[in-house]
Amino acid sequence: MMDSEAAGHTVADPTLSLPEMVEQFLAFGFVPDFEFGEQYIQQAIGSIENHGLKHVGEGRLFHEVLPGAIERQMRDMEHTEVMIPLSGGFDSRLLLGAALRVLPPSCITCATFGMAESDDVGVAREICRKLGVRHIWIDPSSYDWTLDHVVAYARKRGELVPGLFAESATRMSELVEFYTDSRAALLSGYFGGFPTGQRLPVDHDHRDNVDAEVELFLKKNAVLTGIQRKVQPDHTSWKRFIERNRWPSHLNGATPFETLDCAFRQGQRIERNLPGKLAHMVQPFMDPVWMNHWFSLGLSQRRLQKAYVDGIRCFYPEVFTRNEWVSEPIANRVRKRLRRVLRKLRMVPERRGSPQIPTRFLERASPANNESLSRMYLEA
Repeated sequence: MMDSEAAGHTVADPTLSLPEMVEQFLAFGFVPDFEFGEQYIQQAIGSIENHGLKHVGEGRLFHEVLPGAIERQMRDMEHTEVMIPLSGGFDSRLLLGAALRVLPPSCITCATFGMAESDDVGVAREICRKLGVRHIWIDPSSYDWTLDHVVAYARKRGELVPGLFAESATRMSELVEFYTDSRAALLSGYFGGFPTGQRLPVDHDHRDNVDAEVELFLKKNAVLTGIQRKVQPDHTSWKRFIERNRWPSHLNGATPFETLDCAFRQGQRIERNLPGKLAHMVQPFMDPVWMNHWFSLGLSQRRLQKAYVDGIRCFYPEVFTRNEWVSEPIANRVRKRLRRVLRKLRMVPERRGSPQIPTRFLERASPANNESLSRMYLEA
């Protein structure tokens, strides 16, 4: 964690002691900085309000708005090539399809970080082969990390980009700088799941109960749950933040939960944790027309991203593999649904990662898949 006063704002509550900040970081993966969060969400809300209440049909939304945003932002950044961190998820694949509407395949490179047998790598390889796009596979077991190396790189980045960021972002920044050509802009899907409803808890709508919305956010973002209750027992600061940062009235699908989720998870945990080339990305999902469309939908239409996924399947069928169009056997669907119900009733345990490494580190670039990284965490 690094002091960010040079960036024009202070980190979190200045009255907190260093041990208290460490506890908050362990609880949430970030130390809540309400000033930064307010700047971030006001930028998102302001771009929608400044654009006006312009609605477009889904055809134009997918075919014109998204490719147009990519083309416009690349022109502003004076780039003619892009690199897409491609996974098996919907957001990055949609970006690849939209980028191909405005760029030739020779100007696009995709990179996937993961084990050879992972779904991310398998899907990305097949899609790129089918679309004629260059694909780079980054094997997590091939990179040798040491704590001294990570600290030295974090210090170097901190001198160039003052701010507070996690070591996982430091590692990702170095990998991106190593693999990204200087001529290419990074095409980011980070914001994709937010306006389309991916982050929404499935069974909630407590818009009239701000306390419940705050509790839901803290619970959903807790990393080490035993610490979370200790460091944030008071909802006052979070409630005041929601009160000061209300969504425009016509966005009837936006919730207080998403006020916090945008400002602190999307803004502080993700955006602020992107030093180096990652801090200068093409982000078409932040286009005001795109955001306005999804937040204007009712809550029931945004949950589970059904409208979003259906739109991708309809307008970008080329970004799906052949196997994904084959219907899943009914028995498998029933089994999965039953397991979800039992898990909700806590009758079956959640899947857990390595008992030696905190769950928060078991991401796509999992240390469990990298001997040097596992050793580094255990030593730290």
